[in-house]
Amino acid sequence: MEQEFHGVGGWIIVDPVKVTLKFRKSFGDGRNSTEIYLRSISAIEIREPKMFAEGFIEFIYAGNHPTPGGSAKSENKIVLATGSQYREMLKAKYLIERYIANPNFQEQNHATAEPVPHSTLSVLEEIKKAAELRDAGVLSNEEFEDFKKRLLS
Repeated sequence: MEQEFHGVGGWIIVDPVKVTLKFRKSFGDGRNSTEIYLRSISAIEIREPKMFAEGFIEFIYAGNHPTPGGSAKSENKIVLATGSQYREMLKAKYLIERYIANPNFQEQNHATAEPVPHSTLSVLEEIKKAAELRDAGVLSNEEFEDFKKRLLS
C-alpha cells in the first residue's frame, strides 16, 4: 500500500500510517530520511514551482514549524522543480489527507491492507475532491474513474 512521489530534492513514501521523506545528498539537513506519522501532521503546504522560484511540499507537525525564509534544507520539505513534480505531489497530498480524514483506516492498516468502509457522506466528499483534481488536470479521467470504482465497491 506504499506509494512513492518524486521531487528534485528527494521523494516521499506514503502509507496509511506515516510519510517517509527521503532526501538526495545535496538537499535536506544532512539526514537521509525523516518519518512523520500521519496523526502528528497538522498541515501540508505545497507551492508550485515558478520560473525563478522552486516549489516544495512541506509537512508541519507537532514539535516542528515551517522553515523560515523558504530554505530548501529542511527535514520536513521536498523541493519541486517542475510542474509534473508539483502535480505528483498534489496527488500525494490528497492521499495523505484521505488517510488523515479516516483514522480508522490507519488503525486497521497496522494489521491488514483492507480499508474500513467509509460512510456515504465521506465517500461523496472524496469523489467531489477527486473530481476537482481531475478538473484541475492533476488526475486523468481514467485515474478518477478507477478511484471512484474503488470507493463505491
